[in-house]
Amino acid sequence: NSGQTPGRVRARREGRADVIIRPAIMADAPALAAFGSKTFFDTFGHLYPESDANIYKEQRFNYERTCADIDELGRYFQLAYLDDILVGFIDCGALALPIQHADPNGVELYRLYVMDAVKGTGLAHELMHKALLWAHNRAATHIYLGVYHDNARAQAFYRKFGFEIIGAYKFRVGHTLDDEHIMSLKLN
Repeated sequence: NSGQTPGRVRARREGRADVIIRPAIMADAPALAAFGSKTFFDTFGHLYPESDANIYKEQRFNYERTCADIDELGRYFQLAYLDDILVGFIDCGALALPIQHADPNGVELYRLYVMDAVKGTGLAHELMHKALLWAHNRAATHIYLGVYHDNARAQAFYRKFGFEIIGAYKFRVGHTLDDEHIMSLKLN
């Protein structure tokens, strides 16, 4: 991590202020739900009819669901704050993807979201390294993730860490079914 203090990266685009990475707590739920919704729909909102977007927003990004996610046993949530502003997070836990012959000691990276303003600063890499360390500490043998089939930037990012496409599945947003790739990384 190029000599930086663990848990911090330099946010070059934000006046060189430090980004603090820390575990999620219940008090983060409102900001986390709002950030997740905004980031998801800024990136993918153009793909869905408004009715499907509204269904997904109500199901996925509500306060109760976010609290349940934070409180889930075995869940790994790390949030990145620049000053008092949430600028990214990583969310991992038990494998939930529909994978045939999945390694029983595998885990899943559910979401890695960063604000556009901090892309290219190393924050996503730092969050990914934290997720990989978490998986290693759990003695996981694989880490899996789902990624939109047409999200070339995300796929290239994951390939830098050694992830490979191993399958596909349908991801539901309201009544829309998206084509998703399943990627996997074998851990040492």
